[in-house]
Amino acid sequence: MATPKLTQKTRRTLKTLGLLLMLAGTSACGSSAGNPNLFVAPESSSSGLYSPEGGDSSPCRSSPNVMPRHDLTLDGRDRYVACGDAERSDRFKLWGESSSGSVELCVFAALRNSGGQINILRETDGDLKMICGDVDPERGANFTFTDTTYNAVFVVPSSARAKMSTCLSANNPLGCPNYSFGQFR
Repeated sequence: MATPKLTQKTRRTLKTLGLLLMLAGTSACGSSAGNPNLFVAPESSSSGLYSPEGGDSSPCRSSPNVMPRHDLTLDGRDRYVACGDAERSDRFKLWGESSSGSVELCVFAALRNSGGQINILRETDGDLKMICGDVDPERGANFTFTDTTYNAVFVVPSSARAKMSTCLSANNPLGCPNYSFGQFR
C-alpha cells in the first residue's frame, strides 16, 4: 500500500498541533493530588527567618522566594519575599507588590514535602487555609496560620480569591488564575 503524500498545508497543521500538544502538556497548574510535579517551588526559593524586633532588614529579604506562575509584567511585581518568624512557627511575614494594583492579597497555606509534592492545607471544616490582608510593599505584613504545619504559600490578589479557592479545591488546573507560589521554610 502506498503512503499518501501530505500537502505543505497539512504538514504545517500537523506541526502546529504537535507543538500545541507539547506546550499543553508542560504548562499545567494543578494540585499534587493528580500529579506531584505540577506545583513546585521556583529554583530561587530560599528559606530564612526574620525577627520582629530586628526590623525589615532581615537577611531573608535578599531575594524574592514566592514567584509568579506567569510573569506578565516583567517589572518585579507579583514576586514576593516570605520569611518565617524566628519566634513563632505559625507566623510569617510577606513583602511585595501585586501587579493588580491591590494591596489586599490572599495567601493559601501549603506544605511541600522533600519529594516536591505540594499539599494544599485545609481547615477542620474542609475549607482551604487562607488569609487575606493588606501588604505594604516595603513594610510587609504578618500572616498567621494556627494549628498546622506549613512551609509554602500561594499568593493572589483578593480579586482572584474565589477563583483560586475553586481551582485548588477542585484540583482544576485550567481554572487557576495567575498566582505566585514559593516555599520559604
